[in-house]
Amino acid sequence: KLQKQCGVATQRFVSSVGNILYVNDIADIIGKDYSNPQTTPLLQHYPVETTGAVTETWEATQWRELPLDLLTPMYRQGLKDYYVNELAELHHQELVIPVMWIVHNGHL
Repeated sequence: KLQKQCGVATQRFVSSVGNILYVNDIADIIGKDYSNPQTTPLLQHYPVETTGAVTETWEATQWRELPLDLLTPMYRQGLKDYYVNELAELHHQELVIPVMWIVHNGHL
């Protein structure tokens, strides 16, 4: 039904013990999220540092333990793009090379 309504590809698998499983294509689902103007603003692209209980996956400290090339490589502020592992100038003219982007106290 999901495949007919939304165009999400579903694959049938048989496990080693004979169980039948159906898996929806994650790339199709993510593509639908990004193409939907109602869901796009809700997508979280950066890990969030939190001091309280973890209530969302992006708040977990495991994000910081992933290989850095699996995390979001760019941050856009206005018309300017900043990339990890590239030289960037801070507001007070200090030069830095960011290695990852993380939300701290509500700010990237």
